[in-house]
Amino acid sequence: ASRTSRQCCICCGLNFLLVITLKLLGKRQDCRVIDQLSRWVRRALTIVTATHQEPGTLIYEYCVNADHTVAHIFERYHADSVVSHIDITFTPFTKRFLSLAKITSLTVYGQPDAEVRQRLDSFGAVYMEPFGGFSRI
Repeated sequence: ASRTSRQCCICCGLNFLLVITLKLLGKRQDCRVIDQLSRWVRRALTIVTATHQEPGTLIYEYCVNADHTVAHIFERYHADSVVSHIDITFTPFTKRFLSLAKITSLTVYGQPDAEVRQRLDSFGAVYMEPFGGFSRI
């Protein structure tokens, strides 16, 4: 069967999904870790609030594992919106946000253009090219 935008928005390049894995910094036995985690969560929620104002951001969710050592960020954008997210929304928070968490991987699902790839490559992006599927959103 042929692919159409109705079958898979990622396949046709209308939007793409990013999955970012973060290692939350701090030694677990250190009592300051709770304070560090609390500060990181507040920073993440500030970014969520700012990102919510972006019309081209379709999904922006944070998840953390049970022992609060690893977090994932799920981000889905219209193809023309990720550069403004990085350059305008995320950049003011980068230093403070990454002082408490380290990006360990960034996986990109979709086919971003050269400008988007240039921005994502600085985070060590791995690109997964879609070949079929569908989206209901």
